[in-house]
Amino acid sequence: MQPLKICLSKEGQKVAGVVSVWEWTGSAWDEGAEASQWFSDYLGKPCQLVRFNTASEVRQVDPDYVKGQHQTLFTDGYPFLLTSQESLDALNKDLKEPVSINRFRPNILVEGCEPFSEDLWTDIKMSRFSFSVSNCATVVRYLPSIKRLQKLNLNQMKLL
Repeated sequence: MQPLKICLSKEGQKVAGVVSVWEWTGSAWDEGAEASQWFSDYLGKPCQLVRFNTASEVRQVDPDYVKGQHQTLFTDGYPFLLTSQESLDALNKDLKEPVSINRFRPNILVEGCEPFSEDLWTDIKMSRFSFSVSNCATVVRYLPSIKRLQKLNLNQMKLL
C-alpha cells in the first residue's frame, strides 16, 4: 500500500458535516476523497478522514477532571493521556488476565518510575517540550470506577 500524503495547509477545504466525539458534536474539514479511499481500503470498510475545524469549533475538556479552561480536538477527552509501564504492571498484578497498554490509548508512555507516581507530577519535560500538568491522574488507577471501561477484557482490535 502506498503511503498517504495529506497537505496540512489546504485552501478551500469543504466542511465534512457533523462529527461526534462522545457528547460533543461539531463540524470538521473533509481531507478529501483520496484520503477517505486510502483508509477505506486499509480498514476494509467505508471511512472518511476529517480534521477538526478550529476556525469555527471549540471542544472543552471535562471540567470535572481538569481545572481551568482547556481545549482538545478529536482526542478521547484530553490532548495528552499519559501513563507509565509500571502503573500498567501494577494493575496487571490485580487482574485475572493481563491487559496491554493499547487498552488505555495513552499518547505518552513513560518507564522508570514507581507505579502511579505520575499522579503527582506537576511538570513534564521531554526533549525540548515542556508540559504543565493540571490534575494528573493515571488512567489505569481509576479503571474500576470508569463505567465505559467495565468490559476491560474486550479485545478492541476485533471491533474493527
